[in-house]
Amino acid sequence: MSFKVLVITEDYVYDQHIVQPIVRKICEEAGKPNAKVIVCTNPRFRGFEDCTKIDRLKEEVIEMYKMVDLFLLLVDRDANEYRHEKLAGIEAQLKLSLRSNQSFITENAHQEIEVWALAGLDLPKGWSWAEIRSERDPKEKYFYKVSKEIAYLMIRIKDGLN
Repeated sequence: MSFKVLVITEDYVYDQHIVQPIVRKICEEAGKPNAKVIVCTNPRFRGFEDCTKIDRLKEEVIEMYKMVDLFLLLVDRDANEYRHEKLAGIEAQLKLSLRSNQSFITENAHQEIEVWALAGLDLPKGWSWAEIRSERDPKEKYFYKVSKEIAYLMIRIKDGLN
């Protein structure tokens, strides 16, 4: 029987391509190489406040996805140093709604999930992890810059303009 993981994010449209391969690799490293990792697309959450509503999580996620073994709620920290406390409260409240074989884990990225994608790259010259981690808006300052450069290179390769 395969291990099923449902990843819940603030907005799957933007986060799915980052979190799915990372969670897949984590499962592999944790001894679950055949885990089925799915990013929640229904319901579509829009922002932190929306994806942390207990009633929605109970009724529209836990009840709808009864076959899931592990629910992962992954959100941006957004410079809120107390966000982990709210997430811990969500875990505690939802524990009562789970089956005995299910778990619900929450985590906030430091500062944003897009920074996780940078972890898989060689950082450009002059960038440091200390600066990236301390930046309030690393998506705008770092991730967008790198993603534009990668997109530009992919277009050049596709067009044969090495």
